[in-house]
Amino acid sequence: MTTKTDSLFFAIVFTVIRSGFVARCALETDNSADNRFDKICQVIKECRYGIHDICPSEADGNPPLPRFNMPLELGVFLGAKKYGGPAHRSKSCIIFDREPYRFQRFISDIAGQDIHAHGGDTRRLITKLAMWLRMQCRDQKVPGGIAIADEFETFNLFGAPFMRLVCYILAKSPLATTMRSSSST
Repeated sequence: MTTKTDSLFFAIVFTVIRSGFVARCALETDNSADNRFDKICQVIKECRYGIHDICPSEADGNPPLPRFNMPLELGVFLGAKKYGGPAHRSKSCIIFDREPYRFQRFISDIAGQDIHAHGGDTRRLITKLAMWLRMQCRDQKVPGGIAIADEFETFNLFGAPFMRLVCYILAKSPLATTMRSSSST
């Protein structure tokens, strides 16, 4: 069963790959001997672009406590940009949340950032992300968000296992590694 968070994650990965970038995340390797935070820091170190969806910060469990993994990763990315030296000053990111200004209730220190609301809607997320990626690479051959959203809906009909397989195959293909690997996300 695909959760809303899974669907948003797949939409991001699909859009990144379809836009010609290499999708990176801590889940790209499955080695229990590796510390996940170290993997996240390594990915951030190697990537010029970052995509951060902070909406999975909902309270859950008993007692209900929020998960702050995504805001933490965003903080590491912003810290790398600010303090990481000349190679990291060109870092650029896009930040998503479900509702406009919701983030101010749990991470008000980023109030000066431009946060893009997607409303939990994968089409809106894909459209905004594709436009941002297209602006970053300045390549008019990168498909528009509406076209990518339509393609994602078609692929999504096959369900989460198929989406995982497609994203994995596309990310591991030789084509993906040569497309924009020097400016991967």
